[in-house]
Amino acid sequence: MGRSAPRRRDARIVLIAGVAAWAGLSAASLAVLGAELHVTRAQRALESGGPPPSLVNDPGSPAARVGLLHALRLAQAAEPMSAGPRRQQLLDRAIQGVGQASHKRPAWGEAELVTAYAHALRDGLDDPRTWQALSASYRNAPFLRQAAAWRVAAALACWSRLSKQTQRAVVEEAVWISRIAPDTHPATLALMRGSDAYMAFVLRWRELRATDLN
Repeated sequence: MGRSAPRRRDARIVLIAGVAAWAGLSAASLAVLGAELHVTRAQRALESGGPPPSLVNDPGSPAARVGLLHALRLAQAAEPMSAGPRRQQLLDRAIQGVGQASHKRPAWGEAELVTAYAHALRDGLDDPRTWQALSASYRNAPFLRQAAAWRVAAALACWSRLSKQTQRAVVEEAVWISRIAPDTHPATLALMRGSDAYMAFVLRWRELRATDLN
């Protein structure tokens, strides 16, 4: 018990900006999914307090994506709460919900990222379930524009736990988001500065900038 509380506080410091990034992802997802009848029915079931629809028949269905979005919302709702039974319950439900949504789609990077997010909030960034899910998300979805800021920050916070392959993927995503969204570059650079990834980030950034000039 003595170690879990500090780890959770550390996770909240790193993850506080993640809520804003994920909020954008949620809004975008709703805009796309809302037009589909199956999603509308699933949302109504969730809003009425009923269980999410069955996801086992069609893992790529809108229902699976709604299940994942619902799990994300549970984790987001728990993030600002103080430690306690209600927060624990929401995060437990979020993790369980991701598992149900991805039951027939094991290599789903977005689902693995939501799993990492929920575990980071519940168990801390040093917990193996957090960084293993984070690594899996990079393996199966190496570039996620809406979540890049949170994912890079979380990866840097547990850098020594990550494999060399995952570390390279983190650097690639950080450089990528800086290039496709130049307004994010100062914040990304500030995030990288002082980290073990800083030199690799700068070298890769300069390498790609040089190809732009050729």
